[in-house]
Amino acid sequence: MAYTKLLLIGVPATILLTVEATVQGVAWALPARTALLTWQVTLDADENVTVLLKVSMDGINWTTIDTITMTSGTSVVHTVAAPTSAPFVSAEVTVNVSEVEVMVDLIAKVPS
Repeated sequence: MAYTKLLLIGVPATILLTVEATVQGVAWALPARTALLTWQVTLDADENVTVLLKVSMDGINWTTIDTITMTSGTSVVHTVAAPTSAPFVSAEVTVNVSEVEVMVDLIAKVPS
């Protein structure tokens, strides 16, 4: 990872915007006590795309916690439990057949 950006609780952030066939996004620092991550993948065209949501303890070694694979449609939303000990999150495009624009938005949520 080249550098780290900071996510704010409850504030949507575009954590990846690309037209590349494959790309690993930058590391984003998760706020303390993050319990849920709601993420959305949006495409500018109906296409075959796979995006991974990953977490890391050190910003170098990454573990996939969720996957969105789209074969039709232009938007999908998932909510996943955030690992309480992982301080970093990132998105990675692993398949983008026609190199359409892929946007990944994320909201970090804490327990109420």
